[in-house]
Amino acid sequence: MSVGRNDPCPCGSGRKFKHCCLARQSDADTLRVRIRTAEGRVVAAVFKHALATWGEPLLQHAWDDFWLYDDVPEDMPAEPEWEGMFMAWFALGFVPDPECAERTDAWPTEPLGLHWLASQRGPIDPLDRAFAEQACRSPLSVLAVEQVVPGVSLDVADVFTGRRFHTPELTSSRSLQVGDLVFARVVTLEGLSLLFGMAPYVAPTEWHVEVLDWRGHYFRQRAVTREMVARREFELRDLYLDVRDSVLNPAPPIVLNADGDPLCDVTLIYTLAVDVATARERLLPLATQGNEVHETDATRDDTGILTSTELAWMSRTGKPSRISAASASPAGSTVLGGFTLGAGRLAVTVNSEKRATAIARQIRARFGEQATLVERIVTDPETDAFEAPATRKPLRS
Repeated sequence: MSVGRNDPCPCGSGRKFKHCCLARQSDADTLRVRIRTAEGRVVAAVFKHALATWGEPLLQHAWDDFWLYDDVPEDMPAEPEWEGMFMAWFALGFVPDPECAERTDAWPTEPLGLHWLASQRGPIDPLDRAFAEQACRSPLSVLAVEQVVPGVSLDVADVFTGRRFHTPELTSSRSLQVGDLVFARVVTLEGLSLLFGMAPYVAPTEWHVEVLDWRGHYFRQRAVTREMVARREFELRDLYLDVRDSVLNPAPPIVLNADGDPLCDVTLIYTLAVDVATARERLLPLATQGNEVHETDATRDDTGILTSTELAWMSRTGKPSRISAASASPAGSTVLGGFTLGAGRLAVTVNSEKRATAIARQIRARFGEQATLVERIVTDPETDAFEAPATRKPLRS
């Protein structure tokens, strides 16, 4: 979306861009740079102030608190959350837990950024002060991406409060897509809104309903304010950590067969008190559709007596199953399993527990006490055949 100076203005005025919105865009770009510069100065200054005033114990407490005291990573800077999300939260959102065992009376009872402002004896850049105050009042929330101009801007809506923002985001607009849900804060200064402290992982699509359910559980009111969201910051971080875990450790998909049943290989081994030819005749209706018998690898001895054969267990309807035709034969028939007959032995193979139960009934009906189940082998789908879907790299704001 690069617009030349002499191109028609994107606003639709009919004027050239240089005579219409170019000046406003230039002003917005200048303000964006000023605010981002103030952000960098403030976060660095508050971080330095916190370490000088309270030392490593406060930082470690904040790190433990950020991860809700569960599976806390040891190497702080190695985590994608450290630079963007954690440092922003630590400097301009974190308030020490009053129940912390390491706490001293000197620890602050307000966000560190406000303590830093109050501690300054010299003049503070007005934009730095405004950024620190506004960021401390801007809670972590979930934002839905509604429009993207790659490399230029994002339009986002707060899922909880419903507030909408147009944000000139040069970097994240290249990686986010319409419909994405991101955990971030929005800081608005001089009419310009920017994302602040954005989480590095996007909520996968399957989490969208979960986020809405979370909203319904904690916010039953129609109108939700950012003060109400701020009071649920602990629970919201818990929600983010669940999302993060699902992104980094995706559950294997449930593999289904053509009938929609969970896939697993089941082999039933029977001893038979009848010869192979008799057993074949009893199983033949299960392997026949129309005038076609689905049989392979039949062998006979020198006298012509059948010694072994393989039959396919076919669906009775001759139509593909309701879920998928992936296991259908070229004629449109679905193979449900297979029979392997040998001297005094029958092996039945199917790919689900449901089919195993169904074919066991058929064996009892056709053979009665002449068939004895001697072994049942169940094999789950190969776990190493599952390849985790490609996940996005951590976002950089």
